[in-house]
Amino acid sequence: MKNRLTKGHSTLGNFLKTQAVDAVIMWNGVAHTFRDSVEVIRTPYEYDEEIRVHIIGLSYSKEPESLKQFIAFARTKGPDIFAEYGYVK
Repeated sequence: MKNRLTKGHSTLGNFLKTQAVDAVIMWNGVAHTFRDSVEVIRTPYEYDEEIRVHIIGLSYSKEPESLKQFIAFARTKGPDIFAEYGYVK
């Protein structure tokens, strides 16, 4: 078995897609982008808690109304959109 060190998960996905390797370990969100051509197998999550992603806006935004709309959109639709792309909700 040969190990390959790469600079990114997308490179690993391309190795797998082109059959340069037989298996890789990568983030679920990146694996999701290759789901049309590879088999994705979820592994158990080894940490006690998941790491949350936060969306913030700058108080000095030049488009404060657009910022408010984006934050509202992210709050209501964001979890479903991230889940659609393979992230945990």
